[in-house]
Amino acid sequence: MNLMLGPQVGIVVKDKHDISFYINLFEFYLVKLEHLMSLYTVGTPDFIVIHLKEILVEDSIKIGQLSKIDLPNSLINVRVLRSEAS
Repeated sequence: MNLMLGPQVGIVVKDKHDISFYINLFEFYLVKLEHLMSLYTVGTPDFIVIHLKEILVEDSIKIGQLSKIDLPNSLINVRVLRSEAS
């Protein structure tokens, strides 16, 4: 049986790792695990799997850069976008 403790959490690693953030995240999930175990009266899990996935985002699609991408006019109806934003 596989269970999830909650939604996925994104971690941004730049020049160095923030160990205190990792510790806080671990403690947060430990509390969630203890709470989940108390709700369902289950024992301690045999093991915990943490999935890590590196995501490389192109600079052209990062926040603040999206408006600079040249999209074909046929892709977006500007009139519809303006009326939905109002």
